[in-house]
Amino acid sequence: MGRSKIFIACVTCQQSCGRIIRAAKAIAENCGAKLEVLSVLSETGLVNSEYDENLAVFDYLHGVCGEVGADMTILYSESPSGAVLKYIKKKSARHSLEGIIAGEPEIKETGFIEELSEKFPQSKIIVIPKSYDSGGLMPVSSVMQP
Repeated sequence: MGRSKIFIACVTCQQSCGRIIRAAKAIAENCGAKLEVLSVLSETGLVNSEYDENLAVFDYLHGVCGEVGADMTILYSESPSGAVLKYIKKKSARHSLEGIIAGEPEIKETGFIEELSEKFPQSKIIVIPKSYDSGGLMPVSSVMQP
């Protein structure tokens, strides 16, 4: 039996990430793959004054995942990039990793997208532009680069 195909969408604790989840669902569906959503929270961020706000945002994002039929995993780490890479490596050992989907980074100098591309050269790395409005499902041709 062949390994199941998956896409992993990386999101942060922002309500606007709902658009990434919806776009990722359209991409995964078009490729006949399952969508999994991943977010990493700082352990120190759990005790700050934004706790209730973060909880409300993740409740919203979890609801979006439910709407599109995706599983959501939240990890806790002081090294978000490292935690994402470790999670993806673990998943790609058991599934056929078709691609990784992320939102356009706020700070381009982080190198997160480049690091994903370097560590997982066999997978598509798809960046959802900030200008995408999730009023409906995004056509795959508008995000995949040749």
